[in-house]
Amino acid sequence: VVDCLEEVLRELARQGIRPRFIYTIPTFHNPRGCTLSWPRRQKLVQLAAEYGVVVVEDEAYYDLRFVGDPLPSLAALDEEGWVLHVGTFSKIVVPGVRVGWACGHPEIIRRLEMFRSEGSLGPFLGRVVARYCGEGRLESHIQLLIRRYREKCHLMLEAIAQCFPPEVK
Repeated sequence: VVDCLEEVLRELARQGIRPRFIYTIPTFHNPRGCTLSWPRRQKLVQLAAEYGVVVVEDEAYYDLRFVGDPLPSLAALDEEGWVLHVGTFSKIVVPGVRVGWACGHPEIIRRLEMFRSEGSLGPFLGRVVARYCGEGRLESHIQLLIRRYREKCHLMLEAIAQCFPPEVK
């Protein structure tokens, strides 16, 4: 709730406290599934710049939209470098593949490199994902996922309509 965030940031500033960062999943938030509206996205980016707070935008589900028009990422709205846009291949390539990425202001990326880790998977898996994406397979795979999620959604809605009480939506 961006309006509440503004109040919190104002109060923290009054106390001389600057948060390290704000973490958000603005598109298809897990577990609620809600999506931050365009005006709220703009307001969040504006607040980040105004209060000097990095926003970590986790867009793990961004590419999986199967209804409606996509909204711009926070990073696309950010003109001053306060948004760190992060994602993962575990939702769009293979579940369990813990390979992710980050895009942001060079200074933020430089600081992140201090914490870079290959984890327990090693560099091999990163190279496999990079090759898969580099061969042009990723976009067609995402389109396949979108079709399957759309089908599953319709099946679920039909089952709810048939098997649940009418007040369930």
